[in-house]
Amino acid sequence: MVVNICLYVLAGAGLFIICEDSFGLLLRVIRTGVRLRRRKVAGSRASRFGIIEKADKLTAAALGVKNGGRKLAGLSALLFVSAALAAREYMSIGAAFTVSCMTASVPVLFLQLRLTDRRNEGSQEGEAFIAELITVYKLSGCRIDRALEALTSRSSDKGIRVCKRLCEDVLSKMRQTGSSENLLGCAEGFAYGIGTKWAELAAYAIGMAAADGTDISACLEDVMMQLREARSLAEGRRRLNGEAGRIVMLMVPAAYAITLLFSVKVLGVELVEILKNQFCTTVGLALFFGIVFAFLVNLLLLSAVRHAQFDY
Repeated sequence: MVVNICLYVLAGAGLFIICEDSFGLLLRVIRTGVRLRRRKVAGSRASRFGIIEKADKLTAAALGVKNGGRKLAGLSALLFVSAALAAREYMSIGAAFTVSCMTASVPVLFLQLRLTDRRNEGSQEGEAFIAELITVYKLSGCRIDRALEALTSRSSDKGIRVCKRLCEDVLSKMRQTGSSENLLGCAEGFAYGIGTKWAELAAYAIGMAAADGTDISACLEDVMMQLREARSLAEGRRRLNGEAGRIVMLMVPAAYAITLLFSVKVLGVELVEILKNQFCTTVGLALFFGIVFAFLVNLLLLSAVRHAQFDY
């Protein structure tokens, strides 16, 4: 029995020695197939949840809430179902679907409006932020992690409130990420939160410094010079006032309230009948949702025009 086992072991060892290259090639083929399958599954999952990832970026940049994409999608779905149930009794299927889609888009429009305001505020912080980052970067021995830690730990914002909050997220990702490839994109949230060219350059420089320790002093100083040159162009934008925005904010609700008051006091129509015709008929409900949707879209457009971003 022992002799047979020894013979089998010697035969197996000899076969392995003779076919070592073939066995190695077979193992490499199997490992490559497993890796490709894992990448394919990961890619399909990423494409499947691409909308959730975009919603996560939107909620993080607009509200500072991490992983809020599913909550935003759930809220939009709830509004869609609620509007569909309310409108199906008074509208056709097509009209009810349109009204439901408009209602479901309200949270997204609100977050986009808030993100636009934050981007405009953050873009105005460009010169102060880059100057502060250059200072702490050089004082930290050209270590970007220490520079961001020193920048975010200071009690005074010095006019860089939005950029400082975004840098806290960048620093958190740097601490949680190990591979150099992920470190290179650790500041993508910063570029998305500001939405300007100088922010993209600063984010790329931060990623390079975090990934392989590249000295980015010259890059940051070049960005600073271009921001100073662009300041003269931004002065003209600052002179734009908010008259159009205030007119929309005040006149639209006031016009609706005056219409109700005129109908009750002058025309003698009962308020209950007006509200019933407004919310319990197809035309009235569609008109109300259309007014609200157009009101939000106008606010978004006016905010984008009135608060132009500071960039070069």
